[in-house]
Amino acid sequence: DASGDASVAAALDDANLRIHVAGAVWDWTGASGGDGARGRCEAHARMIREAMASHGEGGSGKLRGAEALMDPASGVVGARAVAELAGVLARNVLAVAVESSAPASAPASAPVDASTSSASPRYEGVGLFPLTCLMNHSCEPNAEVRFEDAGPGAGVVAAVHALRGVKAGEELRHSYVDETRPVFLRAADLAAFGFKCDCARCVRARGS
Repeated sequence: DASGDASVAAALDDANLRIHVAGAVWDWTGASGGDGARGRCEAHARMIREAMASHGEGGSGKLRGAEALMDPASGVVGARAVAELAGVLARNVLAVAVESSAPASAPASAPVDASTSSASPRYEGVGLFPLTCLMNHSCEPNAEVRFEDAGPGAGVVAAVHALRGVKAGEELRHSYVDETRPVFLRAADLAAFGFKCDCARCVRARGS
């Protein structure tokens, strides 16, 4: 009905699409963009250039991954390359929260989840998992991504677990959003990823 359409439109308008727009971060509107972002990117580019120069003095002459940020014309790392990398990271970064499997002798400075009965350290932050980012979305997922402590020195890993039997050749899909929410709220959440879900569940819910 009209009121339902208005709710969907309002929810979509409220969705923050800014971090999913390609290009340099200083072209974004809002507090994260503008001249402040340009200055930060220039500072980061300068730090990378200095690190490359320092690394070169050590003998190998290469800083792993830095070459990908170099401008082909000038041969130096520029602010725009750093800004575009920041945009890619912002569009694909995942929030991570995982209980540590480390014993109680873990550093006292480690963050602690006060809501748990034990005092086990808890990792909270963000991470970029390239293979996980290649997985597509479904509101009827056949898999889910869980973050697990891989042990001392290994950090946190993203593990994909099947939610049901998966046939050979079937694509693994997980949900980018809370799939228990109504279809119009899922649509608003997914608008932040820049697409409209056409999974079987959403098609049924829309009656199309």
